[in-house]
Amino acid sequence: MRRIKSDELKNIYQPMPGEARAAVRRTLSSLSEEKEKIIMKKKLSVGLAAVIVVLAGLISAAMAGDFFIQRSINWKGEIVEEEDELMPMITFTPEPEDITEGLQLADRALELIEAGNEKEFRIAYWLDENGERIGQTAKKRSKTLESYEALINTLKSDAVFTIPDHIPEGYCFENAEIYLEFAADTECKPANTLIDPSGVIVECYAASPGNDEIVGYSATFRLSDADYHYLYLRSDLSAEQDSEDYMIGLGEDETARTVDLPGAENALLLIGDERHELMIRRKIVSDRKTIDIMSFFHPEDGMQTNEYTEEIFEIWAPLLSEEELLAMYPKK
Repeated sequence: MRRIKSDELKNIYQPMPGEARAAVRRTLSSLSEEKEKIIMKKKLSVGLAAVIVVLAGLISAAMAGDFFIQRSINWKGEIVEEEDELMPMITFTPEPEDITEGLQLADRALELIEAGNEKEFRIAYWLDENGERIGQTAKKRSKTLESYEALINTLKSDAVFTIPDHIPEGYCFENAEIYLEFAADTECKPANTLIDPSGVIVECYAASPGNDEIVGYSATFRLSDADYHYLYLRSDLSAEQDSEDYMIGLGEDETARTVDLPGAENALLLIGDERHELMIRRKIVSDRKTIDIMSFFHPEDGMQTNEYTEEIFEIWAPLLSEEELLAMYPKK
C-alpha cells in the first residue's frame, strides 16, 4: 500500500462524534455485505472520509455515470472547485476476499482506537506481506464534560476559543468535548504496544499532567420538543496556511454569503434546505505548540510541531434563522 499523504491524513485525524462513528460502521457493513454504491460527499462526515482513506489500495473502483453536483468555496464565498467530476457514484468491484479482510481489519482498528481513554493517544495499523504499515489511523484525544457550564469554565480559563453569546431558548444540553494534543516539549514514546489477535497493532502514548494543550471543542444541544433537531458548536485551532487553504463544501441547493463580524477575519453564512450554518475564521494570540500527528506515524522523520495562530468556529442549526445564528456570535 502507498504511504498516506499528510493531506489525506487530515481526513482521518479528526474527532469523531457518535453519529460519525455510527456512520463508519454502517458504511463498513454495507460495503462488506452488499458491495453496493456509496456516495462520496465532501462533508458527509469525518467518519466516512476515514473509511474511504483506510480502504485506499484495497478497493478498485469502477466509475458510474451519475454525479452529485457539489462546489467548494473559499472564505470569500468564491467557487474554487466544481466537484461534479470528484463526486461520482462509485461502484466497488473488489476481490471479495480482499475487501472482506480489509474491512474487518479497518473495523477492528476503529474499535481499538475507541477503546482508549482521554489520557491515552492511540495509533492503529496492520502490516502487509512486506511488513509495511497499512490503514494507519488515529483519533484526537478528547475529554467529555458533563455540562455546558463546565465547558464554558474550561474554555474561559484558556481565553482563546469563541464562546457563543447565548444558546437559543428551547435547546437542551446533550454533550460536550474538548480536544487535546500533546504539548510540543512532551517526550513521546509508546507506553504500551498491543497486538490484537486480528493482526491490528495499536501503539499507546500516555499523557501526563501538564503536557496537554486544548486545540478544539464541540457541543451538541437538542431542541426540547423534538428528538431530531439539533444545534451543534465546533471550534478548531489551525495554522494560518491551513485556514487560508480551507475549502468549504456547498451542495447544489445551498448558498453562501459573507458577513462582517467583529474580530473575525472571515465569516460565512451557509444556507440550504437542511443546512443553516455560520462559519468564522479569526486570528488568535497564543504561543501554544503541539506535536504534529505525522510525527507519530513517521517517527523516522523526527518530531514536527504545530503552531496555532487561528480559530475556525462553526454554529450549525437547521431550524435557526440567519438572524438567530448571527445573534449567537459574541459581541466582544
